[in-house]
Amino acid sequence: MQNSNSISLNAVRVFLVTSRHLSSKKAAEDLSVTPGAVSHQIKALERALNAQLFERSNNAIYLTDAGKRLAAKSMPGLQIFHRAIEELTDGSDKLRI
Repeated sequence: MQNSNSISLNAVRVFLVTSRHLSSKKAAEDLSVTPGAVSHQIKALERALNAQLFERSNNAIYLTDAGKRLAAKSMPGLQIFHRAIEELTDGSDKLRI
């Protein structure tokens, strides 16, 4: 496994949205990106972790055991991060420094 500092926070975010929807297409819609961009981020994260996060079967995807563990451990941290950003920006689109 690579150093966790080299793992993209965006890739983790994409993974978590995809794991919630269990659909690259729905995750892409939610994130306002293409399904290909979602797939690219997931594959990059899987390479960085040296772990398969999703099982792919026909048009469906399922979390692997590793994917379930990563989702369960990562979601609370990402929620804290998003709340911190919201507090800093007071819910506005402008970040105050």
